[in-house]
Amino acid sequence: LVFATGDYWAVVGALAIYNGTLIGEALRAGLVALPRGQREAFVLVHLEGFSVSEAAAITGRAVGTIKSHLHRALGKLRETLADLDPSAGATQT
Repeated sequence: LVFATGDYWAVVGALAIYNGTLIGEALRAGLVALPRGQREAFVLVHLEGFSVSEAAAITGRAVGTIKSHLHRALGKLRETLADLDPSAGATQT
């Protein structure tokens, strides 16, 4: 799959600069760890700004499959980034 920007690692690198090195590197590591379909769906929709329908057309997958990939990818990325949030384990009183 060729992404619209030509190189999605450049987009991820820009996130590292935008969000700070620690968060950007954790996000990059999380993206690398995702299965290909989940990574493609996440990059197309959340980094490149395509709609779910457009991402489905680009990848040749069903809209429901893209939605499922996004749901799973976001869950895995939340887990990856939770270690960086000191309040992630805190409870409200």
